[in-house]
Amino acid sequence: MTLKVNFVAAGKRIWSGDADMVIAPGFSGDFGILKGHESMVTLLCDGIIKVSSHDENMQTQLTNVKVEAGFLSCCEDEVSIVTDSAEIL
Repeated sequence: MTLKVNFVAAGKRIWSGDADMVIAPGFSGDFGILKGHESMVTLLCDGIIKVSSHDENMQTQLTNVKVEAGFLSCCEDEVSIVTDSAEIL
């Protein structure tokens, strides 16, 4: 079982998919989310969100998304990221 991750910026879906881990920039530093994480809502700093997953050959895939101001919510293994702007790097 994995995390379900959705990025939304300016009302448009930027990226969505399954992930093993999400690392995001918070005001107290970067933080990580794994399967089973407690429910939370937090503000994000400008920075890079890293989404780690595995393909069908079990090779690690890393998706980096540059974000500006926003928030992240995590509930029941679903991670939603809503930002003013986002760009897949």
